[in-house]
Parts: sequence; C-alpha cells; structure tokens
Amino acid sequence: MKKDYDLIVFDLDGTLMDTSPGIFATANATRKEMGLPEEHEFAQLKKFVGPPLKDCFRLTYGMEDDSELERAVSIYRTIYGEDGKFRAKMYPGIKELLKTLVARGYTCAVGTMKYEPVAREMMQYFGLAPYFSAMRGSDADGKLNKAMVIDKVCRELGIPNRRTVLVGDTLHDFAGAMGAGVDFIAVRYGFGFDEKSTLSRGIKALLDKPLDLLEILDNGDSMEKNEKMVVVTEKAPSAIGPYSQAVSAGPFVMTSGQIPLHPETGKMATGIEEQTTQALHNLQAVLEAAGSNLSKVVKTTVFLADMDDFAAMNGVYAQFFGEGILPARSAVQVAKLPKAALVEIEAIALR
Repeated sequence: MKKDYDLIVFDLDGTLMDTSPGIFATANATRKEMGLPEEHEFAQLKKFVGPPLKDCFRLTYGMEDDSELERAVSIYRTIYGEDGKFRAKMYPGIKELLKTLVARGYTCAVGTMKYEPVAREMMQYFGLAPYFSAMRGSDADGKLNKAMVIDKVCRELGIPNRRTVLVGDTLHDFAGAMGAGVDFIAVRYGFGFDEKSTLSRGIKALLDKPLDLLEILDNGDSMEKNEKMVVVTEKAPSAIGPYSQAVSAGPFVMTSGQIPLHPETGKMATGIEEQTTQALHNLQAVLEAAGSNLSKVVKTTVFLADMDDFAAMNGVYAQFFGEGILPARSAVQVAKLPKAALVEIEAIALR
C-alpha cells in the first residue's frame, strides 16, 4: 500500500498524554509562590496548553512584565520537573497505535513545546521512548516555536517536510504545521478541538480517539471538503477567545478585527499611523493564510477610538489599498477597542 507520509510527528500535551493535572497544578503553584492569585476556571486554564511558556502565562493570567515572565517560567520548570510531569496519563490506545505504526514502517517522532529534557524524561518514564526516532521540544530560552521544532525533527531524520504530518490537539499545533509546511491531523480528545470544530485548509482529518489514525492513514480520509473552514496563522495575533482569526465559507474569507499587536512580541504599536500599518500587516497575514490577499478584499470596516485620527489612518490605508478596484469601506468611532488600541480593521475578501 502506498503511504502518503513517511514521518508522523506527535504533539505531547493533549495528544499523546493528558498532562493537564500536572500543568494546571504547576501553573497555579507558580503563581502562589510569586504571591499572585491563582486561576481555577477550566476554560481559562486550557489556554496554558500549547503555546510557549511565556505566552501561556500571558494568555492564562494576563502577565505582561518580561522580568516577571522570566521568573514565572523558571519557577514553573522547577516545580514541574520535580512533580508535575509525573501526573500525566497516557490516552487509551496510544501505545498500541505507536506499536502498529512502527510495525507498518512509519517513522514516529515527538514535536512538542514542552521543555525538551522534560519531554524526553517523560517518554522514558511512561515507556514510549522506544517508538520514537526523534524527540524534540522547546529550548531553555523559549526562542523556538512549533514550526521550528517540527523542522528540527525533519532535519534530524532526513525526511522531507512534504512527507510529514503532525498530529496535534490545538490551533497552536495547526499553526506550527502550516509554518513548517507539513500536513496536520487534529485530535478531538485533547484540549483545543472538539466535536463542534470546523476545519481549515491543511487539516486532513479529525480523530475522536488515537487508533482512528490507522483508518485515516489506510483510507486517506480527508476533511478538506468542509465548506466552513477556520483560518489560522502565527503571523498575526492569535485568537485568544471564542472566535477565529478568520473563517472561509464558500468563495469568501471573513476576518476578525485585527488590532495593532505585533504577533511575535505581543507588543502594541504606538501612534495611529504605526498602529494602522501593523493592523493591516496582520490583516494581510490572515488573508494570505486563507489563500487570499489584500487585492481580493471586497469590504473593510475600520473601527477608530477617535474619529479625529481618520485622516492619519486613511493616509496609511491608501498605501495598502491604492490601486485597482477599491474595496467598500465603513469607518466608525467606538467607545473603546481591545487593549486600548487606536484602530481595529476587519475585512471580507474573495478566496
């Protein structure tokens, strides 16, 4: 039987193992040691799974100070290394799945945002290490993103990205797969996707349980025909609430409002001109992730905190939409924008 993939890379948290008991307990223990309030809402704690550790503390607890984040990461790693990592539970069927995949000639690997030495120790402790030809995770400085980790796995094993698929449970995993140029299979039993999830370009299938992967690989089942698809990219600020960066439906792409946060640093641009520039760069990145671009935009809505900024915003806007058929546009003043931004821009575009 012809195989679509030679390498199957597995995320760890929420894909191979339910690590939430140790992660959530360690995150709150970190906050307690720092003299800060804990979080007990499950929906909020779920945000702690997937991103790099600094982003986890930002998203879950609203921490922004860099020195405070550095301290939180250090404390977290110490506590998790001593106790949290051993609270994980393997999902039913994982060991059988890995044993079968290896027997069928697939190369299996781990690609996780968990600190690499901890990930390796966990795979050894829970008896999964023998099934993996490579195990890669985040670095001590937190400079690696998911796409970089996947690239490291492919390079180490000498297997092309185009012959690789990532199996993961969050939109962060999906964005990493897209960034690395590999296919993605999402699992519903983890932290990020559920039975109501709609899929995006590049997501090949949804798994309700680990052993479903064998049938997917055998039959080449794909969910790409789904007409309503989520759009995700690491090149624009992540969706941190119950919404998507964009959704494509039929011939259209509809984006969420883009505010002027830099996607890599999470910092807000300053001044209306810089903020408009960054918001439009974010909008462009989301559209490109959907297979569209600014030239295909048919309608924009510009939200301003102060209509007196309209002329300055409009001057920058014209640099992005200055030729061809100009999109329809609405511009409105609002009482307040997220994170006290001066401008937010959304769009509808053709795919």
